[in-house]
Amino acid sequence: MSTTSSEDSSQPPPSVAIAGRLRYILSSVLLVPVDGLKPDTPLSSVGVDPMSAFLLAGLAVKAGLPLSYADVIGTATFGKLEALVQQRIEAADADVWMEEHYNSHPFAPPESSS
Repeated sequence: MSTTSSEDSSQPPPSVAIAGRLRYILSSVLLVPVDGLKPDTPLSSVGVDPMSAFLLAGLAVKAGLPLSYADVIGTATFGKLEALVQQRIEAADADVWMEEHYNSHPFAPPESSS
C-alpha cells in the first residue's frame, strides 16, 4: 500500500506536535484543561510546584521531550517552557524527533475528531 498525501498530512508540523504533547502532559499531571494552558499562562498559577515539576520532567523525558526538573522550576510560563523544548529539538533535528517520537510514546494527545 502506498502512502497518500492525506496520510502524510495527518502528522502535524513538529512545533505543533511538541506543543501538543507538552500541553497534554502538563494538563494530565496538573489536572487542568488543555485549553487552559496558553503561552502566557504562569506555571505557578496552574499548580507547578517542586513535586509536580519532578513528575512533569520525568514524563516529558519518557515522551521524548528534552526537559529537566531545573527547566520546569526555572521557567515562568508555559510558552517559555514550550520554546525551550522546541529550541532543543530543533538543535537536535526536528524531523528525526518526529520520526522517532511522534507516534511512539505513552502520552499521545487524543486524536482530533475534526
